[in-house]
Amino acid sequence: MTVWVCVTAGIPAATLAARGTRPAGRGTPRVPVARLGRHDEVAVAVAVALAGALGDQAAAVTVGDARAEAGLRAALALGCGRALRIDAEPGTPAVVAGLLADLVHSEGPPTMVLTGLRGSQWETGQVPGLLACRLDVPCVAGVSTVEAAGDGFTAHWDGGGRHDQARIEAGGVVSVARCLTNRPSVPSIHATAAAFATDVAVVTPAPAAGPPMPPEPVLVGTRVESTETDRIRFGPGELEQAAAEVAERLLRHYGGR
Repeated sequence: MTVWVCVTAGIPAATLAARGTRPAGRGTPRVPVARLGRHDEVAVAVAVALAGALGDQAAAVTVGDARAEAGLRAALALGCGRALRIDAEPGTPAVVAGLLADLVHSEGPPTMVLTGLRGSQWETGQVPGLLACRLDVPCVAGVSTVEAAGDGFTAHWDGGGRHDQARIEAGGVVSVARCLTNRPSVPSIHATAAAFATDVAVVTPAPAAGPPMPPEPVLVGTRVESTETDRIRFGPGELEQAAAEVAERLLRHYGGR
């Protein structure tokens, strides 16, 4: 069974701004892109441990251009044995989930896909659920760790003095939350050097059969009595433009603290 772990290129400036971190100096915040985000790090740590228990190596995968390989190199340094980059524009979480699902399907089931609790880019956390829908497998969110148990897996939650667990029969998508039991280790200098000597496989997605049909954007507000007859509609591109404006205002607000 292949154990996949999905990572991104690094921590974007918007993530630090959303956390309330004051950027150094004036202007656009600058952050390193050669490191993994806090959520990706714990996903890699759990994936490496799970793959080791299965006698295999974890495979790190990302979506993006050559700049996204920085995150893959960091995952290799932390113990992943394979690294694959899907050469495509990440776009929306639905696009990312579709590209990841196509790659995972090509390896054949069963499989286990681990992600961080939230993506490093904007920390939206939408990809795990969308990916599970595309793969038609269970999605287990916010676990502390996952371990092999017989012919399946057991997911564990630890927090607030409670411990819960759930059985995953064959495979699934699991998002991992950061906690005391899964803190990633700092890679050695030898592991870091080896990570830059390892080839990153580049996967080119197959072209779409035809032009995609954009979904009809519909916003349902609290004052709408009937979602069937009283819909607030946006024209083509208007919903994306409104979302971009809101994101820009949030970035300026939190970045100016």
